[in-house]
Amino acid sequence: MDFVFTLKDPALVNPVAILKIPFMTQAGYAIDPLFNKANDAAIDQVNAAITGVRNEFVFINTGYSKKIKVINTDDYFNEDTDYLPDLIHPNALGQVNLFTALKKHINY
Repeated sequence: MDFVFTLKDPALVNPVAILKIPFMTQAGYAIDPLFNKANDAAIDQVNAAITGVRNEFVFINTGYSKKIKVINTDDYFNEDTDYLPDLIHPNALGQVNLFTALKKHINY
């Protein structure tokens, strides 16, 4: 065994927000031919892993459910208005919308 550790009580832990990865737009896929709909499956796997890690903490101590938030970016991110011209990365409005998601889910 390399090490043993103990998780802090959730009351002593700062809030953590994890943003799920948003999907690219169809136009973004057309611009970058290295990406295609197979990437959506990969994004689904990463997002499932993000949720799974959070659920492991909650399984250990349900108090973590209030401290670790997984935010579905698709609920806040509009693919018609929130991308840069590359149609892959968020523009200023997209960044504001992602900030809004963070602000809504983190309560101090």
